[in-house]
Amino acid sequence: MDMRSPKFIDITEMMRLTPRTNLSVSGSLSMVEGLVKPGLTLRFSNPTAQWRRSPLPGVPDTGHGPWQLKFTGGEVFLDFTLEIYLLRTAQYNPNDDLSVQIFARLYEHELLHVLDAMDIVNNWLPPRLNADLP
Repeated sequence: MDMRSPKFIDITEMMRLTPRTNLSVSGSLSMVEGLVKPGLTLRFSNPTAQWRRSPLPGVPDTGHGPWQLKFTGGEVFLDFTLEIYLLRTAQYNPNDDLSVQIFARLYEHELLHVLDAMDIVNNWLPPRLNADLP
């Protein structure tokens, strides 16, 4: 695990990154001060051997698709990244105790979201993925 400092962004970028479902509360504009954006990439140890291709039923030319793909097993790697964003207004001055406290509280809150995401990936997701394997 690699923990990095948050990326400080302006309000326009925060609104662009924030899911639309979080922007409206009772018909008024709501603003977030921080955000955790997950990224998940799948990699296969040997994709050509791990997937079997067969034509869809009723396809007249079986040599040109469309295809149906079936996973046949093997190693799958999940590359999981989390980016933490805070508004630039949360940047702290080490000589200003109040700004340090505000940053610490906002960053702490976003780190709780990181812990939730890690719990999902490490504890909730693996048994469900393994249950779906052939």
